[in-house]
Amino acid sequence: MKNKILTFSLMTVVAFSLFSCKSNASSTSQTTTSTSNSSTPVSFTYSDKTYEKSYGTNPDNTETHDYSNSKVKKTDKDLRSDFAMGVDGSMINKIEALGGQYYNQDGKNQDVFQILKENGVNFFRIRLWNNPENKFGKTYGGGENNIDTDIALAKRAKAVGMNVLLDFHYSDFWADPDNQQLPKAWRTLDKEDIPNAVYEYTRDSLQSFKDAGITIDACQIGNEINNGMCGDYGTIDWNDTSTSFDYIASILSDGIKGMKEIFPDCYSVIHLANGGNSQEFETYFTALDDRKVDYDIIGASYYPNLSGGLDELEANLNNITALTNKPAMVCEINWGFTDESVTGVTANQYNGSTYEDKGGYLTSEQAQATCMRDVLNILANVPNNLGLGMFYWEPAWLPLSGATWATKYGQSYQYTGVDTNATSYTDGLATWRNQGLFSYTGKALASLQVFNLAKTGQNAVEEKSTKLRNSTVDVTLNIAADETLPTTVSVETNYDAIRDASVTWKPVKLAKLILLVSIPLLVLLP
Repeated sequence: MKNKILTFSLMTVVAFSLFSCKSNASSTSQTTTSTSNSSTPVSFTYSDKTYEKSYGTNPDNTETHDYSNSKVKKTDKDLRSDFAMGVDGSMINKIEALGGQYYNQDGKNQDVFQILKENGVNFFRIRLWNNPENKFGKTYGGGENNIDTDIALAKRAKAVGMNVLLDFHYSDFWADPDNQQLPKAWRTLDKEDIPNAVYEYTRDSLQSFKDAGITIDACQIGNEINNGMCGDYGTIDWNDTSTSFDYIASILSDGIKGMKEIFPDCYSVIHLANGGNSQEFETYFTALDDRKVDYDIIGASYYPNLSGGLDELEANLNNITALTNKPAMVCEINWGFTDESVTGVTANQYNGSTYEDKGGYLTSEQAQATCMRDVLNILANVPNNLGLGMFYWEPAWLPLSGATWATKYGQSYQYTGVDTNATSYTDGLATWRNQGLFSYTGKALASLQVFNLAKTGQNAVEEKSTKLRNSTVDVTLNIAADETLPTTVSVETNYDAIRDASVTWKPVKLAKLILLVSIPLLVLLP
């Protein structure tokens, strides 16, 4: 028998007509009550503390930013009254020690905590590392966030009326899905001793804050613990998840126990990366619920270029809050405002040419504002009012020599588990600087206003396409298979977002394109 396959290929510049565009994340109806499986529903209270404004002596910063013309839509629904408008500013102590200065929108040299507070920030997140230095006192970098550094930061946050979220890494340096090194002091412990070590460390650390007159309002029991925590002992074996989650549950439960002993009203947060991955969150939190881990809040990292689209974040938050009946927060998010580098100081992780199309935004202050508002809008629309907060990661990391993500000692520990291999590394640079909410000179960007403006809106015009993302659109059709032209194309909008927009193909233009159709004929013979 003879077989014939005809393939028609159309590839050319196409004519198009664009309609208004919108993000993939849709609004959903919800009730206004907030409940939890915990004995007490989660509800933050905030201080109404007043403070005397503190200004420095530096000359005014005359750098210009378009504060008044920034476009921010009000969230479709009001955020809950106790919503956490947060930042993680763990680098601030190090930045200021290196001479960094901060300036408000008027260009005045002002205390950075006051600038954040006056722009709507009510919650301050601080990472805590057990012992981020070697035995000779050589520090690991990344803010050097030991207990003393964090107490100093927490005092300043409390001084302007912010709540404090303490982020326990249970490691001497960065903990994330790829790295969960066991603290050096715990290396001699047996596996069964680690949960109690977590309990004692959590209890004793929080007692130090309490002795300093600081109340901690929420604690992360681990940081991005998707693949486990506390070194090899706590690594999840995905071929034997039952045994692994039994052990993780014991660690988390002992951490929560230590927290509650010092601050009974403090809320616990279980934090995972990959905020757009519903399956991963459902697997993890179902395992914790099955083991009766008494956590209070679900935390998610959401980086648009790494964690999936807005629709995936929305689906995950809606699903996991419905499944657990626990509120959820986005504990980490940021986006780039520039691709500018500082030679010898920055090694930016974010690059617009690589990440814009993945993340869905251009690289600008307006794009940052749109990104933040999009995520706030998703949280505002989580059913049953279970969208609890959002924390912008490292808004105040300035490009200063020495403001490294990791020294050579830190990298040795990070990658090998010991800091004695430092000769194999060199000190790192500032890797997340171009995603802050302050300019390279320390002046507040227009995007910092979003914490306030998402509640009221500013210049909230209809979002419309301004241009095709690419100047040409190439389309290949297999006409024999009845393939049709795409219904959407990628466009840039007046909010500096990259969206999928509806497209109408004009028949008259398509008719002209028939001349450009190529019809290769492939005949298969037996």
